[in-house]
Amino acid sequence: MKKLFYYFIILSFLAVSPALSVAGDQADLGDWWNKSAKSYDPVPNELLHHFELSYSFAKGSGNRDSENHNGKASLTLRKNIFTSETKYSIRESELSSSLAPADTISSEVKIFNQEILAAVTKSIDILAGYRFASNDITAIDSRNVFYGGFAWQYSVESIGISGNLGLSGGYSTSSYTDFVSKALGTISVDDYETPIIRLSQALNWKITDNISFSDNIFYMSMLKDTEYFFSKMTFSLNFKINKYLSFFTSYNIDYDSNPRFEAIDTALKNAGSAAAVYDKDTRISTGIKLSF
Repeated sequence: MKKLFYYFIILSFLAVSPALSVAGDQADLGDWWNKSAKSYDPVPNELLHHFELSYSFAKGSGNRDSENHNGKASLTLRKNIFTSETKYSIRESELSSSLAPADTISSEVKIFNQEILAAVTKSIDILAGYRFASNDITAIDSRNVFYGGFAWQYSVESIGISGNLGLSGGYSTSSYTDFVSKALGTISVDDYETPIIRLSQALNWKITDNISFSDNIFYMSMLKDTEYFFSKMTFSLNFKINKYLSFFTSYNIDYDSNPRFEAIDTALKNAGSAAAVYDKDTRISTGIKLSF
């Protein structure tokens, strides 16, 4: 699986070469990374690049004190009709309770996504992608997803809206860490492999020259057992400080229904416990973004 991952990364960057080391001046094309390559006539042939780096923070207090630190980086490269999108994010959290302030729970969530698109028409792209995720909160040691499909690019320039809708199929493998508790003992879950169907949506709305709204929605259904699914939604309001810096606030909703959650929930019910596990997490955060 790791070899396939490395091969995919290499092929993705080869798709936008051979000009990686000889990029000229970037043309004044506006926010081209939010638009199809074929929305321009002629299609720009120089190597285009766009980089974003952001950090956000969220803190809660009361019966439970929590801190969340979230960092994201993305690099978009385009050469003619080919676009490479590389994204990485990491979130570190700490949670403590007023009932046991000495006990602090730490968690880490990592996500890497590599996608390559080829513009077929002004509105249609074909795409192939790879996604890796690990999540201490849901005890996912690793989830690897390979997928391919189509994306529909849309734009309503009169009101400053652009975005895309994606539909793809692929294959997912997941491995889980053991769940250990004094009441239930050790619960182990086997590795899980399944074909998947993947839906995605990204929208950017330029409300004014300095204010914009964006959303990113991702949904994946496990076809082996359709009751299992994963979804991630992010809604952001961005306020531009200058050409390169902006301030933002975002609302995130994560769903993850998987075999590990089912095993723990079953064990809790068999033990007669009123406790439950939840497949939904939400958070609100604020942060700053560097973009160029």
